[in-house]
Amino acid sequence: MPSAVAPVLLAAEEKGGVELFGLVFPPFALFMFALALFFLTGVYSFLKQGLKGAAVVVGVLAALAVVAGVGRMG
Repeated sequence: MPSAVAPVLLAAEEKGGVELFGLVFPPFALFMFALALFFLTGVYSFLKQGLKGAAVVVGVLAALAVVAGVGRMG
């Protein structure tokens, strides 16, 4: 885990989550949203290379990561 991310996740775990815009994001939800952002950069890269099929697959993975993150917020 990169050194810049580890203290944020540890602080979030101690407090039960990170509060942004009035919403509390648990550590798992933060991880899933970061993973979705990573997948979306892959979608962009695949589209630039003309690999539409791969972009669709990675886009579905990004959507699943967002759904998992939102599911853990409740």
